[in-house]
Amino acid sequence: MILIVSSFVTNQRWQNRYSRFDVFKYMLYSYKDIPFTDIYLFILLDDEFKNKQQSLTEYIYSIFSQLNMDKIHITYDRYFKQSQWIPFIDSIVEKHGFDELAWFTQNDDHIFVDFNMDVLNEGIELLKNDIAEHKSLYFSHWPEIIRMSGKYQEPILVGNYIKFGFSLLDSIQIFNLKFLYYIFVEHKWMTDHIRIDSVIFELTPRPLEDNCLSQTIYAPLREIVRHFDGYDHVGMDRNSCPPLELPSNTFNYNKEALVRKMTAQHNSFWTNNNTFQIPQKWIDINLSLHNNIVEHSLPSK
Repeated sequence: MILIVSSFVTNQRWQNRYSRFDVFKYMLYSYKDIPFTDIYLFILLDDEFKNKQQSLTEYIYSIFSQLNMDKIHITYDRYFKQSQWIPFIDSIVEKHGFDELAWFTQNDDHIFVDFNMDVLNEGIELLKNDIAEHKSLYFSHWPEIIRMSGKYQEPILVGNYIKFGFSLLDSIQIFNLKFLYYIFVEHKWMTDHIRIDSVIFELTPRPLEDNCLSQTIYAPLREIVRHFDGYDHVGMDRNSCPPLELPSNTFNYNKEALVRKMTAQHNSFWTNNNTFQIPQKWIDINLSLHNNIVEHSLPSK
């Protein structure tokens, strides 16, 4: 599996509890143990962070020191035109093949929070073995995605994952490269896109209902990644799935906290007219995936 990050690191946001530069570094640090074979980083630094470029480069090489330097590719720019993306996508498809998986994010703040790689590795194997042409593993916004999975259909339980059909281009997923090749190369963009999320509106007038991409999505039954600022944007109770802090975080895995997180109430397009309730079997699997784990600490970067 390869890593592709395309982010603009800036403090010009509506909410900043910490420097976004430090949040971005925290995200990269949290990925240090994920088994990537190659890393491709497209990083646009806002003016206030331009003088940190060299130190960031050195930091990236240090946290991914298990890789040879020629496996780490850093471009200090963020692409938004299809003409920029096509040569890159062509090159990685030529190098890795259509079947390769890519952890793909165009965010700077989705943190790997799991206490080991077991569930992630299981998901990677499920994706590898799935015959779908367009397939993904949705790794973040966990309480939201597991609730949404049952909005239009009955999800299929596969090991410690749920599987469902839905077209989502949110740039917080593991995609197969054939899927990304279609989005970036084969589909002719009507306009520029800073994030591929918005490409879905070129493909269907009903993005929340129509599986126009015949996409298969897997979602884990244990949280593996969390949005750094939590899920206030959908009105989720902070006690259920709180925002993260710097410099470090400790996660409590008592039964009450786990059930509260998994069944957290929230409001979004995904929950509108969604009567799906998290099955008890899913909750039981989630609890079993935390056996003998009371808490876990994600250390400072």
